[in-house]
Amino acid sequence: MKTRLIAAAVAILAAILVAVLFPETRPWRAKETPLPLFETAPPIHSQSSTRSVHKSSETIDTAAGPIEIQAVANQLRRWPTGSTLKVAFIGGSTAAHSRIANIAHEWTNAANIKFDFGFDPATNLYRQATATDTSSIRISFDFPRKPSIWARIGKDAITQSQPGEPTINLQGFSSSPPEPTRFRALVLHEFGHVLGLEHEHKNPNGDCDQEINWLWASRLLSAAPNFWSEETINDNLRKLPDSTAYEATDYDSLSVMNYALDPRIYHSGEQSVCYVPLRSNLSNLDRVGIEKAYPENAIAAFEEMQQQMEQILNSDALSENDEFELESLYRDFSDRYRALHKELQ
Repeated sequence: MKTRLIAAAVAILAAILVAVLFPETRPWRAKETPLPLFETAPPIHSQSSTRSVHKSSETIDTAAGPIEIQAVANQLRRWPTGSTLKVAFIGGSTAAHSRIANIAHEWTNAANIKFDFGFDPATNLYRQATATDTSSIRISFDFPRKPSIWARIGKDAITQSQPGEPTINLQGFSSSPPEPTRFRALVLHEFGHVLGLEHEHKNPNGDCDQEINWLWASRLLSAAPNFWSEETINDNLRKLPDSTAYEATDYDSLSVMNYALDPRIYHSGEQSVCYVPLRSNLSNLDRVGIEKAYPENAIAAFEEMQQQMEQILNSDALSENDEFELESLYRDFSDRYRALHKELQ
């Protein structure tokens, strides 16, 4: 397993370096057939639910009001670097569309990925979704099956949604929008999920799960309006493992990916390092994180992944967890290789 993964990864890296540095050698230039390599990714080991399974969104009552909590995304839910994601609106006012587009672009200003909201300067209108729309991102404001605030994480917008269905719901943001700070905070937060970012309170480099009073968390979150089971509470609040399957900066209390949770959930209440008020601006580490996820320099990104694999291979023993991480990196290599191949065609 180890030999196969590394051989494939090194082969990909070598092909990319040659193709970028010596474009005349690109063998696919005259071909119209799809790239045959890695169209089917290798299987992932069955690990904890936060690694390989997308959990359904659940309502959580926060200090800022009821919003939704999503599962944590791993590296494989990221979009290919350099993508332009087509966005369409399902209903809503032009004023709401404009506000959302302007706020969402703050993420892409810091990363090598773009949103295309389909703005037409001749009509001053944004793209409207059709009944069978397949835009990467589809935003609704009143989804009856889940009338709250939620977003699919990264590429789950494609794999977990039917054509025409929303991949983001911002309940009431058009007909009765929240006050400006909350509007801005929640749009930034949900579009962070759209780009595949994790919840900050689960950061493997932080200790928020030690700050939590689990008895109070159980009492508060198992009651209305959430009715969470203990398993759901653990899935949504426990810290992620320290793993190269997840890319994380140091814990950032200023991140918009934090939730303003009820202070009673923490042992020290509002004095906890993990208790935060509603954040309505990208922090410096938010920008660092999204730039790392979608770097401008594709070659640097591949070299970093190669270094991560070498670190694992240089360890004394290769555990099952290490094998999972190698397979995650292998998949990410194949995703980015296909994206770069498409870009260079």
